[in-house]
Amino acid sequence: MAKAKKTTKRKSAPKLKKPDFKLSSQQKLIFGSLLVLCGVMLFIALLSYLFTGKADQSLLSAFPSRTSETQNWAKSLGNWLGDFLIYKGFGVASFIFSRIDIFIGNLYFVGFKKRKTGTTLDLGYYNRHLVVCIIGFCSTFK
Repeated sequence: MAKAKKTTKRKSAPKLKKPDFKLSSQQKLIFGSLLVLCGVMLFIALLSYLFTGKADQSLLSAFPSRTSETQNWAKSLGNWLGDFLIYKGFGVASFIFSRIDIFIGNLYFVGFKKRKTGTTLDLGYYNRHLVVCIIGFCSTFK
């Protein structure tokens, strides 16, 4: 009678775990508060740029310099953001960026609802593009 062969089990290579990207409640609080603060700062910078943009035009080239005194309420960073978003970018529709930042920051405090978040963000981007197109269309008429 033949001897039975013993089969040895091969050790498989360890499988890589997928990283876990879930945020703890403390991380959500910190991330949400930072987004809200960035949104409020962006709103203040854009609003101030509407009033003081002409006076601060000469200081745009000296953006990283801390010695220049700007009239913008958010100082030189606010002056640069206002020029980039309002003058060179989307115009007055840039205020929607601050609204979206504040909205997403508040969602981290309360909790996510994916359907509501996606709908609101889509509407925010749609409104921004709509305002830009309408202003662009109306500004061609004299």
